[in-house]
Amino acid sequence: MTEIYRRRTVRPLQKVIHLKLTDTGQRLCGLEYEAAKPMATVFHAGDPKVDAVKVSCPVCEALAVLLNEAHQLAVEDHFGIDNGRRRQAA
Repeated sequence: MTEIYRRRTVRPLQKVIHLKLTDTGQRLCGLEYEAAKPMATVFHAGDPKVDAVKVSCPVCEALAVLLNEAHQLAVEDHFGIDNGRRRQAA
C-alpha cells in the first residue's frame, strides 16, 4: 500500500535529472549540479509519498526541444522537403 501525505509538506530537492548527449555522455545543459537547483517541492494532503524528490532539469528539456527542431530542419533541407508547407511547432 502506498503511503500518502496527511498534510501539506515541503521537501528539499534531492536530485536533478539531466539529459545527456548520446555521443559524449555530457549533460545537455552543461551546467554544474549546483547551478541547476530548483526550489523545494511542495506536496499536498493526499499526494503519494516518494522516496527521493527528483525533478528534470528545465534547461536540458528546453535544449532538447531546440535540438530536435534543428535536426528536423536539417533533414528537410538535406532531402529537399518544402519548408513552406511545414507545420509550425508550438
